[in-house]
Amino acid sequence: MSSEQSDQPSVSRGREIAPGLFHVAGIRLEKIGSDSLVAILLARDEAWRLPFWLAYHRWLGVDHFIIIDNRSKDDTQSLLREQKDVTLIDAPGAFYAGHRAWTKAIIEMGPADRWHLILDADELFVAAPWRQGGLRQTVSALEAEGADFAFALMVDCYPDFLPQEAKVVSAIPWVRAPWFDPGPYGRWRQRKRKIRLHYGGVRERVCWPRWKYQKYIPRQMQKWLSISHPPFIVKVPLVRGAAGAGGSIHRTSSRRRPTSYFNLLHYKFDIDLAPKVQTAVAEGQYYNQSIEYKGYAAALAGGRLPLKTAISRRFTSLTSLRDASLCRYDRSFLDSVGASGPIDTDPDQAIAEIFQHGDRRLVETISVSEVTGPADCSCP
Repeated sequence: MSSEQSDQPSVSRGREIAPGLFHVAGIRLEKIGSDSLVAILLARDEAWRLPFWLAYHRWLGVDHFIIIDNRSKDDTQSLLREQKDVTLIDAPGAFYAGHRAWTKAIIEMGPADRWHLILDADELFVAAPWRQGGLRQTVSALEAEGADFAFALMVDCYPDFLPQEAKVVSAIPWVRAPWFDPGPYGRWRQRKRKIRLHYGGVRERVCWPRWKYQKYIPRQMQKWLSISHPPFIVKVPLVRGAAGAGGSIHRTSSRRRPTSYFNLLHYKFDIDLAPKVQTAVAEGQYYNQSIEYKGYAAALAGGRLPLKTAISRRFTSLTSLRDASLCRYDRSFLDSVGASGPIDTDPDQAIAEIFQHGDRRLVETISVSEVTGPADCSCP
């Protein structure tokens, strides 16, 4: 038995529904209706995030969650077993080798016309209308224009600095990490693949500060240097049927493109960054031997990492993202989703409504030590 297999928590995996995927709890995939808005999440040791993540996306309009757990050692699975709107799937294999195949298999088991929201646990989907139940109107507007997927620009949110000195922090992500960079953001077009790769934000500014100069490097040499580029910040998180199945999370083969694009509030720079970086670098399970996480490790190596600068803006609502030109909505889309009310919600009102959609584990504050552990989590 390999070392990777030997340290797995003991679980009752149940029926194998696809290669490497086992049904653990919740209703079977074939019984989830075609009219349900379904969120798909790959999770590992995210028990501290999941109560708010679930409550937020319930508030937004998700009807059912399919959560693929990959070797969690915390109480992620026990938490998810309690959720009536969650189907829990166990995936004990290596993440990078299997994650695309897992998502593809789940999507292809569902109806061809069902909408799926494909996310990570550190992402919150934001779109007009940003209000309770707004996701249903979002997909209806996309269907009206003939689109079967949606782009989203990842907006990296962050606190003043890491690690945080407080022992207790807010459980609400945009309170805990309120800042984002309004720009500059750039696009690097790959003509052969007919896609534009977007870059920018705090991850580039802090971890890849010299990337902006790469445009001066001769094109024939860029392929040798591509491992050093910052992460792409455009994803395709909302797809209808198999529009995005099997492809990259950053692009789709579908030609039914929407004219609007949305946002993912991304909380990579959060209280669990250092221990996650340590695990990712040690295991090398992400792209190119976790090269992205080595960039985070280098940034964290100096100890206290300042993140907030004079350009930082506070996330207050959808309006704050629109004012920074980080999302785009054409007039017909806004007319469609705004017909029944305003397209934005005051964040305090949103928080109150989100907590109404939470279970007993949704709390207002989090103990930092319960997330990072008592040991020193600085990265070497």
